[in-house]
Amino acid sequence: MSFRTRGQENTITIRVEGKELVLQSEDFTITVNNEVMKTDFMGETASDLDYMHDGYDFSFSAHEADDSVLQFVAESDRRDGLGLAPQLCSVSVATLFRDGRRAVQVFPAAIMIVKDRSFGGRKEYTKYSFEGSAKQMAILTL
Repeated sequence: MSFRTRGQENTITIRVEGKELVLQSEDFTITVNNEVMKTDFMGETASDLDYMHDGYDFSFSAHEADDSVLQFVAESDRRDGLGLAPQLCSVSVATLFRDGRRAVQVFPAAIMIVKDRSFGGRKEYTKYSFEGSAKQMAILTL
């Protein structure tokens, strides 16, 4: 038996200012924005290394289940037109590991945008692509 996790063991929850978006996600990618900086000084034989962390980026696509995403887009447009701050989102990725342990990766103050909405034909599902960023992440183990 393999102890590697699969997509079916991950549940994604998006909350926008207290309201949950109803989404069935197909894929989810988290990118950690890390960089190792090297500084070389005269007279020294080794580089000075420094680690820099600048938050997280995420992207995912999801099928449309109701009008909650359309309402999210409309509210984002309204706020942008008035010069207000974007809606803050909380993104949670809950994982059930094969050994029975659970962990939840939480991005508490993320900013998220809808990249596109697509439907390919009369029998194709309506699909959204999302992108977002967060400065912080927390891990909750259960």
